[in-house]
Amino acid sequence: MKQSHFNLYKKYMYFIGYAGQIIYITQAYKILQTKSSADVSLVGFAISLLAVASWATYGYLIGDKLLIKTYSFGTIAAFICLIIIIIYS
Repeated sequence: MKQSHFNLYKKYMYFIGYAGQIIYITQAYKILQTKSSADVSLVGFAISLLAVASWATYGYLIGDKLLIKTYSFGTIAAFICLIIIIIYS
């Protein structure tokens, strides 16, 4: 793959990496709007938090900035969402 194509794909992956983590923000927003997390799985979001935190840690261990940045963002967003789920349960 040409370096210019790789750089373009890397930018795309940053976009996708952050966009994929938006689920936590949208879910937290919905819970705050309705003031209820009755239809949200606490266990599911806890497992998801563990998964994104693991990917962020892996990125740190191998020195991959893309994984570190996007999954650290996801870890923070998932943690906040989990706290909101607990508050509104």
